[in-house]
Amino acid sequence: MNPQPLTTAEQALLDAARHGVPVAFLERTGTRVDVGQWFRWPRLWVALAGEQLILFATGKRSYVETLPVREAQSSLYNAITGEVLLAPADELRARALRLPPVAGRHLLALIQEKEMTHA
Repeated sequence: MNPQPLTTAEQALLDAARHGVPVAFLERTGTRVDVGQWFRWPRLWVALAGEQLILFATGKRSYVETLPVREAQSSLYNAITGEVLLAPADELRARALRLPPVAGRHLLALIQEKEMTHA
């Protein structure tokens, strides 16, 4: 898990998106997203809660997207770029999540585990 705690605003976004489902994975990525601030693009958080991946960041126009795990079945870790590539996930704004290798592999293992239990 991530050593950096969520801010109050980030925690509120996560709580609203997870609908009371426990979080199995939470990590602050190196990926930055536009949330309507001129010179500040905050880093994106990724969470796995139940059968949903939740991507979120706070700002003037906070960013929250959810993706059913079954729609991330072809995801992989690109060791050269240091990113988890969520696939197929064509509708997501942020499909490449910059994560350290251990966190990236852990997230992929959890996604694959969810898929195997529902196959």
